[in-house]
Amino acid sequence: MRALPPRRPCAVVLTSVVALALVAGTGPSAGAAPAASHASSAGRAAPADATTVVAVAGAGQSFGGPATLTTAAGTSLLSYYRQGPGVARALELQRQVGTGTWAPVALSQGGLDTFGVPALVEDAATGRVLLTASAQASADVAGTLGTYLWWSADQGVTWSAPVRVWNSFGVGDAAPDGAGGFWTTVGETDALIAHVPADYSMQATPSGATRLTDKLGSRGATGLVTAGPARTPVLGFFTTAGIYAHRGATYDPALDTQVFGAGSLGTLLGVAGDTTGAALATSHTPSYAASGTTALWVRGFDPTTGAVGAEHRLSTGQALFFQLRSLPSAGGLAAIWRDNGDSDLYVARASGGADGTWSTSRVIDDEADAVSYYSHLDVSAGWAVGLGNRDSDSTAVVWAAEASPQTIDPTLASKGRAAYSSKKGTLTIRSTVNTPGRLKAVATITAPGRRPTRVTKSVRAKGFGTYTTRVRLPKAARALLRSVPKARIRLTVTFASSAGTVKVRPNVRA
Repeated sequence: MRALPPRRPCAVVLTSVVALALVAGTGPSAGAAPAASHASSAGRAAPADATTVVAVAGAGQSFGGPATLTTAAGTSLLSYYRQGPGVARALELQRQVGTGTWAPVALSQGGLDTFGVPALVEDAATGRVLLTASAQASADVAGTLGTYLWWSADQGVTWSAPVRVWNSFGVGDAAPDGAGGFWTTVGETDALIAHVPADYSMQATPSGATRLTDKLGSRGATGLVTAGPARTPVLGFFTTAGIYAHRGATYDPALDTQVFGAGSLGTLLGVAGDTTGAALATSHTPSYAASGTTALWVRGFDPTTGAVGAEHRLSTGQALFFQLRSLPSAGGLAAIWRDNGDSDLYVARASGGADGTWSTSRVIDDEADAVSYYSHLDVSAGWAVGLGNRDSDSTAVVWAAEASPQTIDPTLASKGRAAYSSKKGTLTIRSTVNTPGRLKAVATITAPGRRPTRVTKSVRAKGFGTYTTRVRLPKAARALLRSVPKARIRLTVTFASSAGTVKVRPNVRA
């Protein structure tokens, strides 16, 4: 990851409705939806760093992928394939260390000339970085088709020649098993995985493949990781009935857990896993309604028990081209998406798993950037990457943008008028915030010739979600409001985050 100089906070407005009530508060409910509005471009700060164009297509060429990884040691890698005139398909790799620029790394093609989307992963058991992809040589498809592995023991400086680890169709992914080997998704249909041992010996179809479930026939979106202390395989997959996760490496439909309901989109699926557990991400409308914003949602998954956590909404608007990843050294989760409302790119991070506190930052402002049509996104601890077109001439490029955690300036707005119930003696305040922090309400009850009575309550905002708490006024204050016609409630709500404090004064409705 880049060594970053000190920087002023980057202002980002991501609104979410938070109903506060300031005594017995409830946490964010499942399905809580942020407000689907965006600030004007004039009110937003430019991205912290300009997008870096890492690779430019030649005439008639295009790119596939890309995949990125920032290792535990801080080295960032980026792989993609190039295709078009002058090259059938070539797998390329670039490397970046510290504050240095991206630089190409020599990668043996081994006679292969057709590649699928690559994958990068760090194997903590061996310290190696693994680059995998499906590939073949067009002159000998039958003899070369398979999943291939390149590995590096020196943080991506040098790489092995391609090693054929599966001898047929495959996705080209790798999920380390904790003992030097890895699992990979194979076949063109069905829920099939294969285990590659630590010596990277080739596994053969059909005997080397394990079918996990009967729920998956033709294959839609899938994702394979290993998770939990035992590095249990977790295969996430889409069906018309919803998004499921299978835990373990044996056939048993009883080990399938439905993570998201019917109505989830099946074109993209994010699956992440580390030693603490797994998480899945998809896009669907709130409460899976027939209409509404297809936002990005994430949910935790226990690879041992199959238990799932609450759904957490990450995107304000419709999420396009998203991805979910685990960060190295149990560093938490990172999600990236393009928001269809403003075409900007956002990254959200959480420590403590999917049920932890998510912090969101905008990493690319579409209007201020020199690249458009962002797609095929990936994210690591250091970088957000993807494909796009250069604005100046529409040439296809591979880009990278710094994705280090940034502080979001807090925003706060009253959501309608606060409501006072004389029957219950309670005051309910609704506010809109954009980031984790603490909301504090100060209610002051005044009347002519009387000393003011002040009540202060606060609640922690974890981020996106709906919170309902209520303030019960003291008996004397309630009596004053009943008996004195000119008695009034003055209300101040303050929202404080690590980046600053903002304040509003909502009106009160009796």
